[in-house]
Formats: sequence, structure tokens, C-alpha cells
Amino acid sequence: MTKGEEFRDDAIAHFTNRAKYKYDKGQDEHGGYIVDRVDWDEIEDEVIDLYFYTRALREKIELLTPPHR
Repeated sequence: MTKGEEFRDDAIAHFTNRAKYKYDKGQDEHGGYIVDRVDWDEIEDEVIDLYFYTRALREKIELLTPPHR
């Protein structure tokens, strides 16, 4: 197995475990079948959260990483 294949398989396994946990947690918090309750506002809110998480992590990494020259 190549390094690329190993990375792929590890990433997929990690995603699968996290996705199952996150889905079940969301079901406990929000209840109901997701297909029946999802709407565009909820998706937009998730995208907004993702943007802020992305910006926060970028800032954190930049603060910890010396500038490249």
C-alpha cells in the first residue's frame, strides 16, 4: 500500500467514525428525521460556523508558524 492509499484509508475511517458520532449526537440534540427538518437556513448556519472555524484555525497556525521567506 502506498503512503497515499494509507492516508486515504485512514482519512475515510476517521471520517466514518466521526460522522456516525456527530450524526447521532445531532439526532439526540435536535430530534426528528433530518430529511424532515433540514432547511436552507440550517445549512447556511452550518456554513457560517465552518467559515469561522476555518478562520480561527488559520489564525492559530499563523501565530504558531514562523513566516516563510
